[in-house]
Amino acid sequence: MSSHMRREIAEQPAAVAATLAEVAAPVAALAGAVRERELDRVVLVARGTSDHVALYARYLLEARCALSASLAAPSLYTTYRPPVDLSRALVLGISQSGQTPEIVAALQFAAARGALTAALTNDHGSPLATAVEHPLVTAAGVEQSVAATKTFTTALAVVAELARALGAGDLAPGLRALPGVLAAAVELSRELVESSARALIDAEAAVCISRGYAYAVALEAALKLKEVTGLWAEGFSAADLRHGPRAAALGLPAIVLHAGGPLAGDVDGLERELAEAGSPIISIGPGRPLPAAEGLCEELAPIALIVPVQLVAERLAVLRGRDPDRPPGLTKITETH
Repeated sequence: MSSHMRREIAEQPAAVAATLAEVAAPVAALAGAVRERELDRVVLVARGTSDHVALYARYLLEARCALSASLAAPSLYTTYRPPVDLSRALVLGISQSGQTPEIVAALQFAAARGALTAALTNDHGSPLATAVEHPLVTAAGVEQSVAATKTFTTALAVVAELARALGAGDLAPGLRALPGVLAAAVELSRELVESSARALIDAEAAVCISRGYAYAVALEAALKLKEVTGLWAEGFSAADLRHGPRAAALGLPAIVLHAGGPLAGDVDGLERELAEAGSPIISIGPGRPLPAAEGLCEELAPIALIVPVQLVAERLAVLRGRDPDRPPGLTKITETH
């Protein structure tokens, strides 16, 4: 029997296409407000999988949209309440459910400190969506599996659409092509997914590696493996792994995400070094053993690179006798304060 997670992975191409159509007008309005107020900063507030969306947004909005970007520690806003001036900042809260109390409280604090506030969520009626000036709501629909799949990729797509509206106009062709590229990733052969999952079946730990825009997806890949399969995985920038963690990573299975761009050589080189040290390699990207993101630019490739990881994680969970829809100890909404 197919899991909810597997079915929701397959829904991602349609969900992303619907989301891009749904958010076009709200994104244009938000971009207009940023320009009207001449904002030069964006502060991103999130937890968990949404924090990986925020990290992607940090890279994309700072590199392509001339906004100084930072990730907030939510407790700074909810507990310590610093006397900061946020009048030149867009503060964007990200939560798939829109029900995490500390994210809502952080956005309310930011508004009181003068920020332009926006939310990226999957629920129009959520407390987060109703607490901000500019809600950006994905069209992923109800996600029944605890593990986020389509809510993650649709949120990344909204970030990319926002970057396009804020000045990265060259992303438009890739955004139009994105649903088709995701469809190709979803249709990876069962044999490729099966062999990759079996390469991890006896592992106790693994590393997930990329750089640049795709670093956020390396972190999400590690989280997905941890929560769904019980495998202890850690996500790294290739540059960071070359420091102390490299000593512990040699010989461990490595999931390597290739997005291209000016940092591609570093990721390629580290993959070769780990393979030579005996690490089993699961290589994901254009022209790789697990193909994904063919034809996408570096900025958009991460949205497709996560799909093979989702497929492998779902299959590995089943092989390990776990229910991919109900990871132990987790619920769909985590209420932190």
